Amino acid sequence: MNKSHFLTALKAASAFMAKNDVRYYLNGILFDFQPGELRLVATDGHVLFTARLEFENDYTGNHIISGADITKMQKLYTHKDPTIALQFAFLDDCSAIEISDGPLSFKICLVDGVFPDWKRVIPKREKTDDAGQTIGINTAYLAKVAKALEPLTGKFNGVRMDVFGPDKSIKFEPNLPSDLAITITECYAVIMPMRL
Repeated sequence: MNKSHFLTALKAASAFMAKNDVRYYLNGILFDFQPGELRLVATDGHVLFTARLEFENDYTGNHIISGADITKMQKLYTHKDPTIALQFAFLDDCSAIEISDGPLSFKICLVDGVFPDWKRVIPKREKTDDAGQTIGINTAYLAKVAKALEPLTGKFNGVRMDVFGPDKSIKFEPNLPSDLAITITECYAVIMPMRL
């Protein structure tokens, strides 16, 4: 996997994970491995982010990496050669993961917990006539989405906002530069609605 693209998606995802939440499994990032891809998912319970990266593998499984280990990983790999590919190896019956980029490897103990069904909050398009209806969102979450998506979009690429109805989530999809779009095949943030 392209390390530079992975770290860009990881940086965006880390802005959405919870900090010191009693739901300890939200204080990290879900690594959802499927054949041919890796999906990163993070949420604080109000705002959700996901990015799908192309990744040659045969493995299927979901694993949570703690926020502390995400921070260590970002510091460890940021200053190294971004052209070296990352590799993942599961250890100890999937209770730990080793991430390496050739000479440098990093062993991480995985969070023992179940990440919530994040797909349930992704809005679906339905045929309705919601024109002119009010949608409530917390502006702090809107600012969080804008700040976190900037490394993925650059300053001038912008995001597409999909509004699915007054009581539905709002989906923000960044317009990825062509070099990132090769590896990151899907990426969006979702803000849950609020009553006004």
